[in-house]
Order: sequence, then C-alpha cells, then structure tokens
Amino acid sequence: MGIKLNKVAGIGSYHCSLLNDAGFTTVKQLNRASVEELCAVHGIGQIRAAQFKDAAEVVIQQKKKKEKAKKLTRQLAKTEKKKKAKKKAKKKR
Repeated sequence: MGIKLNKVAGIGSYHCSLLNDAGFTTVKQLNRASVEELCAVHGIGQIRAAQFKDAAEVVIQQKKKKEKAKKLTRQLAKTEKKKKAKKKAKKKR
C-alpha cells in the first residue's frame, strides 16, 4: 500500500476524490502519471496537474530521506552494539 494522496500539499478532499475516482489513489501513481493523464480528470487543469506532480515528487523524496535515515540509524546502532561487545570481551581478559 502506498502513500495516500491527502499527504500531498495542495490536494484537498475535493481533488483527492476526483483523482481517486479516476484511479489515482497513491502518491506513486500520481507521480508516474503524465500531466496529460491528470488533465483528463474532470476538474484538473494543466497548471494544477503539474503542481500536483511536483508536490508528489517532494513527498516521495521526503519518504526516501526518512527511510535512508532509519537505515543509517539501524546501522549505527549495530556498530555501537558490536563495539560494546568487543569492549566487554576485552575487559573479561
């Protein structure tokens, strides 16, 4: 399951409903759609479609940054755990 459209800046309940009815239910789908495909949705013009795509890209990039930060945090914790284990083993000697 992907990120819902209501997480995208500028997409309120009205446009979210229009996009959902047209088959765009996630940020990833919105980002992959062309401006022309989005313009085919009744009530969405070229400028708004381009704004939605730009905003969707921002959400995707933010998610990638958060995932990368989580991964780095896990790696750091793992490294620290190994260091502590080595230190503890040295003390026992």
